[in-house]
Amino acid sequence: MKEFKTLNDLIDEKELIMVPGALDALTAKLVEEQGFDAVHMTGFGTSVSNFGLPDRGLITLTEMVQTASRMVDSINIPLIADAETGFGNPLNVVRTVKQFEKAGVAGLHIEDQVWPKRCGHMAGKSVIEVDEMVGKIRAAVDTRKKRNFVIIARTDALATHGFDHAIERCKIYAEAGADMLFIDGVKRMAHIKKIPKLLKDKPNIINMGPLTPNLSADELKKLGYSIAAYPGLCLIAKILACREDLKRLKETGRQRDFIEIVQSFPQFNEFLGDTHYSELERKYAVKE
Repeated sequence: MKEFKTLNDLIDEKELIMVPGALDALTAKLVEEQGFDAVHMTGFGTSVSNFGLPDRGLITLTEMVQTASRMVDSINIPLIADAETGFGNPLNVVRTVKQFEKAGVAGLHIEDQVWPKRCGHMAGKSVIEVDEMVGKIRAAVDTRKKRNFVIIARTDALATHGFDHAIERCKIYAEAGADMLFIDGVKRMAHIKKIPKLLKDKPNIINMGPLTPNLSADELKKLGYSIAAYPGLCLIAKILACREDLKRLKETGRQRDFIEIVQSFPQFNEFLGDTHYSELERKYAVKE
């Protein structure tokens, strides 16, 4: 496995960790290139970008782990993986944690939705019983091999049972051994302000999805959040850029010059690590 600052190391620095969501290895590399300290592999982004499907629990554990593994191989910063609901009961969670940890991710979040789940910012969610989720968290904690592999407990109960119930769930999940807490789909500013105060014994994550007020990193840090996830950022940029250039080609019959879109072709290949492979090619070439 690669060596980098763990999520715990980053949290201990008491700075808000901005974690953009990546869709694949290339976007993970772009996140790293721009100086971010960690990357988030989102279930929504994986489902939409790699399979053209909505985030409705249609992607398998194997497909998610494969995506995570490709990202880890391409970067040198921690990757947080979306492990959905753990892909089943506590026994399935055991295998889920083993597979993601083996792939080299720094941590994962497991949610308490009923399977098949859906995006946390979509309507129509339902959640499992608290005791069942506690079993999943305990299974995840007991299964990890390294203590710095971060187990994040996410609840979607805010939408189904209200704010107070979501807070109580998180407190129980913390007692079960979760390292970090994550209430998804927060719409109200009053709730955003209260969460870190009511759950101050554990670091908190906020998902800057479409339902959540678009606060700045400085504002979130002052409120007490440890991580801000931006799962849709690269996906939105990809959609907008692709639509713009496809429309241009369709209307004008000419694509933009390559250098207008990214960099020069050699510079782009350098970004991808082509020089390293050229050196290996020379090193292992057959001597004539």
